[in-house]
Amino acid sequence: MNFTRSLWLLGLALALTGQPAAARTPWQDDFLARGLAGEWTGSGVVYGNPVTLTRSWSLDLAGRFLKADMKVSMGQRGSFRALAYWRKTAANQYELTWMDESGNRLNHRGLGDPEKRQVVVVYLGETPGDPPDWRRLVYRVTSDDSYEETMFSQADDGTWSQIAAFQFNRVKP
Repeated sequence: MNFTRSLWLLGLALALTGQPAAARTPWQDDFLARGLAGEWTGSGVVYGNPVTLTRSWSLDLAGRFLKADMKVSMGQRGSFRALAYWRKTAANQYELTWMDESGNRLNHRGLGDPEKRQVVVVYLGETPGDPPDWRRLVYRVTSDDSYEETMFSQADDGTWSQIAAFQFNRVKP
């Protein structure tokens, strides 16, 4: 293909999409990515124990994944780092993989509700002995500068209890 034809095709792509084809990503119009992109600090409790957290949310791997880079500090109990890669499977539907320094890898699926500005994520129960859907996380964007995460666990009798809650604030440049 000659250079002139390449420029013509690029111009056609721009005219049809309003932007270069390479710039379009599955996350372009996603409320979660818009609400969470950036740097965050947070605090909360896990099983009654205080924790402090940092989060960095960004598009990664040519904009195909929303990456959450996380650090959790538990005071004298230590700290750990984890990564989660979110992939859009359809409008407001997600699959994500969590990986942490302990070598854990957990798969989840999520369903978003743009009106509530939240995503409910369920653990798929792939670890031997873990039933499917026994843990839920709710990510809710509460403002342009804050969001919250709440984690629930399901008991053998089917009841749900809150095991963690975190409040995050955007880090100002």
